[in-house]
Amino acid sequence: MRHCSNCGRKIQDYDNYCNGCGHYLEKVRKDDFVTEVDNKEKLPVKSKMAMLWEQKLVKRALLAFLIIISSIVLIYMNSSPFNTMKGYWYTEKYHNYIQIREINDEYIEMVFYDKRRKEKVIQGNVVNHKRDTVNFYVTDRGKNVMTTLELKDGMLYYFSPEDTASGRMEFTKGTKEEFNNFYNVKDFYNSN
Repeated sequence: MRHCSNCGRKIQDYDNYCNGCGHYLEKVRKDDFVTEVDNKEKLPVKSKMAMLWEQKLVKRALLAFLIIISSIVLIYMNSSPFNTMKGYWYTEKYHNYIQIREINDEYIEMVFYDKRRKEKVIQGNVVNHKRDTVNFYVTDRGKNVMTTLELKDGMLYYFSPEDTASGRMEFTKGTKEEFNNFYNVKDFYNSN
């Protein structure tokens, strides 16, 4: 099909006159019509295996990225002073334990155990913290007292800058099993 050069109407390829306006059309030879020619370059077709390999590679890269990010987050979380301070701590000087039950950037709860395993629960509000130091307020005899926990060379130091009379208590890390064994032995000797 072609169009009339005068009115634009569609006409058959070999018509001499336009059916719409009657305009005379030049004769067109069959050689003037060009069939569709494909001049495009043949692009290489990727095989299914190559496409699967690329998809697997992308998935593996994404998985590796997620693993790296997760590892960084876990390392950061476990290196905070809160996680290393949590647990049981023993003092040689007073022969008793403290347990840091709960600690985060706002709140702390500790339990002091005396020689007879009597408990004294201390709760406080965390004021600030650094890499190895946590400062918090506790209520002692009706007043707020600033208290500090400090990790240094694997030891935990508990002291109050405001209460210099009690001094600086030094603790070593213990386990729940050691804690239970310590007080079970003490209870055995105290009962006899």
